[in-house]
Amino acid sequence: MNFFAQELVQKSDVSDILDQVLQGKRLALNDCIRLLRSDNTYALGIIGNILREKLFGKVATFVNNIILNYTNVCITYCKFCAFYRVPGDSEGYTLSVDDVVKRVVTAKDQFGISQV
Repeated sequence: MNFFAQELVQKSDVSDILDQVLQGKRLALNDCIRLLRSDNTYALGIIGNILREKLFGKVATFVNNIILNYTNVCITYCKFCAFYRVPGDSEGYTLSVDDVVKRVVTAKDQFGISQV
């Protein structure tokens, strides 16, 4: 960890917890809640990256996939979602099984996907 990162972590409101994490200690529930409430996402990211590198090194892997939205009809009414349409809306759609299969086959043929 470079000097800047080390100083940022040490000055964090959760530095005591981050030290425990780096030592491989199991966190108490209250510590986990403090991490969730912390605004210092940069320090959390630094520690997360250190742990990732310990576990996996500097290896990155990718999967060739598609995200297939077979419908945009939803009754959850999430306040943040601009994608959904209520049942009966003229812009709502639900793909048939045949259409889903066609889209998957097309993506496999054209792009070599390995995951849907």
